[in-house]
Amino acid sequence: MTTLRDVLSGLTVFDLKPRIQLLKVDRPPTRKADLVDLLEKQLLSDKLKVQWQLLDGLEQQAVAEAIHHYNGCFDRLRFPAKYGAVPKFFGRRDYGSPPDGSRLGLFFYHDEVPEELAARLRTFVPEPEAAKLNTLGDAAPPETWTRRTGKQHQAAMTVRCANMEAAAKQELGAVLRLVDSGRISVGEKTGIAGAASLRQIGETLTGGDFYSKEENSDRKWVSPINVIRAYAWPLLIQSGGLTKKAGKKLELTRKGKKALSEPFEEAIEELFSRWTAKGMLDELRRIDVIKGQTAKGVRLTPPSDRRAMIEAVLSECPVGEWVSIDELFRFMRAEGFIFEVSRNLWKLYIGNSEYGSLGYSGTGGWHILQARYTLAFLFEYVATLGLIDVAYVHPDSARPDFLNQWGTDDLPFLSRYDGLLYIRLNPLGAYCLGFEIHYAPTEDEAPPLFRVRPDLEIELTGEPMPADRIMLEQFAEPIAADTWKITQNKILRAIEESRSIDEFHAFLASKADHALPVEVEQFFDDAKNRSEAMEEIGNARLIRCRTPALAKMIASDPLTQKFCMLAGERELVVPEKLEGKFRQALFKQGFVLPKK
Repeated sequence: MTTLRDVLSGLTVFDLKPRIQLLKVDRPPTRKADLVDLLEKQLLSDKLKVQWQLLDGLEQQAVAEAIHHYNGCFDRLRFPAKYGAVPKFFGRRDYGSPPDGSRLGLFFYHDEVPEELAARLRTFVPEPEAAKLNTLGDAAPPETWTRRTGKQHQAAMTVRCANMEAAAKQELGAVLRLVDSGRISVGEKTGIAGAASLRQIGETLTGGDFYSKEENSDRKWVSPINVIRAYAWPLLIQSGGLTKKAGKKLELTRKGKKALSEPFEEAIEELFSRWTAKGMLDELRRIDVIKGQTAKGVRLTPPSDRRAMIEAVLSECPVGEWVSIDELFRFMRAEGFIFEVSRNLWKLYIGNSEYGSLGYSGTGGWHILQARYTLAFLFEYVATLGLIDVAYVHPDSARPDFLNQWGTDDLPFLSRYDGLLYIRLNPLGAYCLGFEIHYAPTEDEAPPLFRVRPDLEIELTGEPMPADRIMLEQFAEPIAADTWKITQNKILRAIEESRSIDEFHAFLASKADHALPVEVEQFFDDAKNRSEAMEEIGNARLIRCRTPALAKMIASDPLTQKFCMLAGERELVVPEKLEGKFRQALFKQGFVLPKK
């Protein structure tokens, strides 16, 4: 334990005298040893409580937070986030004598309360209440938001709201079916989708991506903002084990095929869990204006640690209530949901590695790195998976807190995610975060999509979602602009490619305006019977004997008959998994099968 005497003895007379003056003693001593004795005696006596009671409210909270929550230190990041201000005592940047009249100098020494003094204070100083996360309650985000376009000019922008729970339900199936159709290509090393694939995914997204291509900035050094969800989905489904790379193409795994027919919330929960634990991309890389991320010695922290901290703060959000991003950031700092991004900020920079380094004092702060990383994780991955609904504007000038950084004068935004203003944890998010054991999906009140006729034609009565159109493409033949035909050839081809006929049957039943006609039900029964008439049980080796007699003898001999069967006059079929045993039995008969 650090004693108070040890700390006081390390101060100069210049540091000690202002503190003695706060005690209001008659004829204070002048020798250092006497000053130390007097301060120690006063502060370790019952007079300590009197001195604490003389502090104003904010000063008392500074002491209380330090001894109960901040390991005896004053936290210059957490305290102002919780209380909105800091006592004047901590406004000083040097560690000399306290400002005139600041009684906190009796408690803090180099921003720290000595452990001996802290232990005594904890006997009567109450523990502060936890910070509260303020929400909009039952209210919706404002319809407009004002951004500053210059020193004197402001512009109102429409706030866009997106129900991501409903979008994710449609988009997961749509993206998986694009993969199943062989239409998604990714980099062999990066796993990132190519431009053509990003465009195809973007066309399947509910309402399109968050921003349109037309909203990209015309400044060449600013990254495009129109690819967010389209960028995330291929990475998410790869990290979640739903797809694998076959050359440059993605293809569904057995787990991915199962995800097309199982409850979507189970697949989403797995994708979120796998991404937070070992997502294949560091979201910081998407903030591409911050350079040096791959430099030697940059020492970036594991993304899984950062994601876990953001997941923890999401768990503090009430379900169904909008929270502003700025309030979320304040709460994160106030309650210690804090993470490091890099342990060597000098390697990270904007514009120029020397002048724009984030290692300089006053640069690379929480609002530059931790805040931007949190925005990227929430907007591009958590929202894409549907755990949170979002309200946002164009990122231009949405978060101008970076403009004091060197080299940012001409940047309209620091990241494409700067426009995120509000988030709302929804029932899907509550389920994935473990709030709810069961997920109760919102009832789909969409009007019927089509009419299914007895002649197996599907007549569209509404505009299909992208996922619906892909489903129709996989199982039916288009015969007109708004009409599709269920054919035996198309259905059998789909089954041959391991697509689920039951899933298509359920799809038709759920989106048709009436119960499916008897003729359609009979068609599906017949197709299912045909698909189950044969079963592939594995590979086998075909062996030709010199004579029919030899083939018959081997097929009937007690040593070998368990491992082969006749397939014609001279041919034997040996299951691949039994080939070793067949060769051993054949050897005992005095024969050998040369290996090829």
